[in-house]
Amino acid sequence: MRLRSAQQIQHSAAKVPESKGPDNSDSLHIGQTTENILKEHIGKYYEILETSEVVYIGTDFPDEFSHSIDTKNIKGANEKAKANAIFAIDKLIKIANNKREYPDFKNKHGNKAKHGWYRYDTHFGIPVYDKNGMLERYNVFGARILIRCDENGDLYLYDIVRIKKETSRPLS
Repeated sequence: MRLRSAQQIQHSAAKVPESKGPDNSDSLHIGQTTENILKEHIGKYYEILETSEVVYIGTDFPDEFSHSIDTKNIKGANEKAKANAIFAIDKLIKIANNKREYPDFKNKHGNKAKHGWYRYDTHFGIPVYDKNGMLERYNVFGARILIRCDENGDLYLYDIVRIKKETSRPLS
């Protein structure tokens, strides 16, 4: 297993421009806030326990996670779950399972995904508290992790999609 230094994989990350919130206030969109938080992960890497593969966090991940088609279409509890998932990126990668390979259809991503894509399943829980602040239960969510395999065979986290609440197993 060949590890690359943070300097080798960290490219100059463009600063996210400030913009007006949905109500024309000076607040940031949730996408910008999550993108800024995710930029702290750039250059780090995490291991998938099931496969012992190392997954790097590149400069494209914060933007894709925050502004992808999946992110724009997600609503309600699933949208909040995706926003909360940013605080457990390392754990979501660590417990990823059920690896599946896909080619880079029509060479859409060029050398960034020259050796195709991997998709893994993962899951996480978000605590739910009662009106007194006591833990009531956990809402469990399933998700799919998208990882691209570049021209050097290195794996990079690209997005976390298909976040959906699992109704079959609430944890209390």
